[in-house]
Amino acid sequence: MYRQETIEQTKPVNARRGKIERRLLDQNGGRHLVVVRYTGTQNPHEEWVYSRADIDASEVVWAHDMGVEENRKLIAYFKDRTVWLFQPDVDPESLASY
Repeated sequence: MYRQETIEQTKPVNARRGKIERRLLDQNGGRHLVVVRYTGTQNPHEEWVYSRADIDASEVVWAHDMGVEENRKLIAYFKDRTVWLFQPDVDPESLASY
């Protein structure tokens, strides 16, 4: 039997990501950009980078590390945000200033 799923049921789930995002907002408030840098040993079943449909209005934007020059462009675009580096393969609980 087919059943239609809501957006909440179909979006990817990563409980640790949600916990980090809540802690970030609770402790710092404001708007943030989290640059996610993988080392190549990430869990393929645990995605960290996904954002809301209206990315510009999101309190927290998650983005893949794209290298120095492309990151610079991304940071310039989101200039009103605090920028963080997140390395889930190194420490999946901590953010560092970018």
